[in-house]
Amino acid sequence: MSNTEELTTKKKVPLTIEIGNFGDSITTGRETTLALGISTGKSYVPELCAGPEIHHAGGYARSGYNSYRVYNGATRLTRPGGGDIDVAIWMTGTNDQSNSDMNERMDRYRTQKYIILGLDLVHAEHSLLSTIPPMIGWEAKVFEFNEWLASIAYNNGFEFIDPWVDMRDAATGEWLTGMAQSDGRHQTAAATTILAAKYRAKVFEIMA
Repeated sequence: MSNTEELTTKKKVPLTIEIGNFGDSITTGRETTLALGISTGKSYVPELCAGPEIHHAGGYARSGYNSYRVYNGATRLTRPGGGDIDVAIWMTGTNDQSNSDMNERMDRYRTQKYIILGLDLVHAEHSLLSTIPPMIGWEAKVFEFNEWLASIAYNNGFEFIDPWVDMRDAATGEWLTGMAQSDGRHQTAAATTILAAKYRAKVFEIMA
């Protein structure tokens, strides 16, 4: 390949990477909505989008929501000048596994269905599926669930990330000290900073 051919075939990286964020209270930073999580700085999104390289184009996340409810609130996102966004980050599943006032427990078929439908609806150039964080007392179940999420990503051509790897014990799957709030499900501010850094690095890797 000549130098000219190499330059013309190399992937063009946009000056600003446009991303969308979808999820539950892990994404909102335990605030009720994504917008509130961003405005208070409790969501990982402000740290992910620090600097001009990455811009938050939108998304949908609500505290307590399962995959179906996030899908039901999601919309297709576009770049400011038109066209699809670059990366959509999707992290749901914690609330699919238990009943609550907002949700009925979802089986694996429905979880998979609405993750795939949601990412298809958003229609980003790259779909990034994320593992869910540890839950006290449910460590083995979360580990198995995350392995299953990896298979969804592989089978559907999604990008995949396990951003919690440095926040949990490799042997037990339990939160490391200082990483979890008292409820055992939500990350601390320190863990949110790590989460944002992991996503940021993955976005740059995808777009390189």
